[in-house]
Amino acid sequence: MRKLTFWLVLFGVMFVVFSACSSNEAKTRIAEKTPIQTSATTSTQRGTTTPTATSTTTSNQRATTTPTATSTTTSNQRATTTPTATSTTTSNQRATTTPIATSTPSSIKTFRCQDTNKQTEKKILEAGVSELYISQKIEGEQFSRQVLLHVPKIFDASKKYPVVFAFHGRGSSPDVFTRELWDFIEGGDFIGVYPAGHLESWNLANEPSKADDVAFVGLIIEQLCNFEQVDERFYAFGISNGSGLVHKLAANTNYFQAVAGIVTQLYVGLQPSGPAVSVLQILGIDDQLIPYAGGSSPVGLIFLSAEDSARVWSVHNGCEEAPEVENTSEGNLRISYSNCRDGTLVTHYGIKNAGHGIPPETEGGIYTLIWNFFSSQSPKSVSDKSSSMSINGYKTLYIGHSFGKPFADRLMDFVKNSEIEGHSQEIVMRGGSKGAPQALWNDGKTKLEIQGILNRGDIDLLIMICCSKDLIETKSDWGITNWIDYALSKNPNTKFALAMPWFSSPQNYTNAAEFADEWQHIHEEIWHSLIDDLKKRYPKTDIFCIPHGSAAVELRSRFEAGTLNDVDAMISNDGNAIFRDTTGHPDRILLDLGTLVWLGSIYDVDLSVYSSEHLENTLARYQVDLRRIAKVIVDED
Repeated sequence: MRKLTFWLVLFGVMFVVFSACSSNEAKTRIAEKTPIQTSATTSTQRGTTTPTATSTTTSNQRATTTPTATSTTTSNQRATTTPTATSTTTSNQRATTTPIATSTPSSIKTFRCQDTNKQTEKKILEAGVSELYISQKIEGEQFSRQVLLHVPKIFDASKKYPVVFAFHGRGSSPDVFTRELWDFIEGGDFIGVYPAGHLESWNLANEPSKADDVAFVGLIIEQLCNFEQVDERFYAFGISNGSGLVHKLAANTNYFQAVAGIVTQLYVGLQPSGPAVSVLQILGIDDQLIPYAGGSSPVGLIFLSAEDSARVWSVHNGCEEAPEVENTSEGNLRISYSNCRDGTLVTHYGIKNAGHGIPPETEGGIYTLIWNFFSSQSPKSVSDKSSSMSINGYKTLYIGHSFGKPFADRLMDFVKNSEIEGHSQEIVMRGGSKGAPQALWNDGKTKLEIQGILNRGDIDLLIMICCSKDLIETKSDWGITNWIDYALSKNPNTKFALAMPWFSSPQNYTNAAEFADEWQHIHEEIWHSLIDDLKKRYPKTDIFCIPHGSAAVELRSRFEAGTLNDVDAMISNDGNAIFRDTTGHPDRILLDLGTLVWLGSIYDVDLSVYSSEHLENTLARYQVDLRRIAKVIVDED
């Protein structure tokens, strides 16, 4: 039995490690380390210029140009650095810029791309190829990681453009895409974003890099949302090792609306868990490095068969079971899954006579095929969660301890900032274990106070919080069932939310991984098992989880990875930490993120477009986009 302080809990946004590959294919094929040549432009195909040898970049070197000194990081405090701005260029030549360093909380403001209420505070992109640098800690050392931005020369600053991320293969660099995608960019189709892998690789299996590339991509997106011309359409494709990263991102985040993977598929153990996402696979039937038929690979992973990979994506997206299977005019295999959830698609191409490298002219041009797939996906609609149609609020009662009360209090401000009408709440709080459901039932005075509120028969939502003392052993909680029975006897339409906080005394956990592992055990194996049992017992009653503990897990994980620039310490009482004391009470960033999780769990609100206009810049003051993180937490729970 794990040692747990089990009445305080947590959930984390975890990014699993995925794998991909290296390549020795011919230079005329799209694969790792492979510049490609394409034919001249025709009415159905854009030509690309012949790429020259890839140039050496600074992406894998620690930044020496950053005008800051990094201090030694301790377990509870991180070095602070002075941020610098990025620049763009109006020429075709890449601009040299100073790396963005770790910043203080108020120095850089990031907004959701769809949030048009802050336009005057956003940056303006300029035409040309420029460099953006993202500061990230890798294996205890701070690195400045390179990203190329490619904006068309015919750029219209009054318009919003989709964004396409391109991830190179192992041993290559992002420079290759400035040539291969030139005609698409200059045609005004999209803005190109080309990150550089650390040590010319993406950390998936046995690559040289040990960087957290999922966090790296998230930081890039947060920076892009500072630009006025970037809209909500984010797409990504990758080649070989880069394709592996794309599958990983699609499986575990909501960053992208559609993705495409060239010569790498899913592997055993990587199970998509994020929102539905359109997926295009382009794989060589004769590939020996990443076997088309599946199996062990020299890259250190066991891969699904290419067609099973597409099937897994189709199941994840809720597509029709029977796909359309056909041969294209070029004799290649095409498998298409349709009628998928949220309008997504899954399409697989098995390219005949191709190994770990695809001829660039295949199917009218590989990049044309990818862009046509992306552009066929209409922008994800803003859900009714945040539409102009108002949402009916609940009369809410929170009963519990101090790891839930601050969020119940703060919820009122966030509700007022949305299209929710009629929300009201009452709170009965008892400290520590006295706030657990069984303890509240056993305390005569408190029990009468809560029952007095429920006796009115007008409480729409009763919120309780983990955990009663015997939950770990029994995986049940009679206190919760007693409160449910009593509330339903007074109002049969009552809904119930069971909140899952983080563990107390966070400093007692050696690192973020241990902190997250303990929480996941409780959250997934016990708390959700309890909720599932309650749903069976009360089949006509709405019972759901509020996983706000995951906010603490995610923030601590980012802090220890060196990618959370909004706090200076894990624990401090100065307002610039995750926790404000050693008990583990939330500091302001955790309070804001956790409240967003409460809001998204309780109400049908699209957190990705949630406005901060009336919150006195509470959310806009952070460099990290708390709305994006909260949306992932709520969507994945």
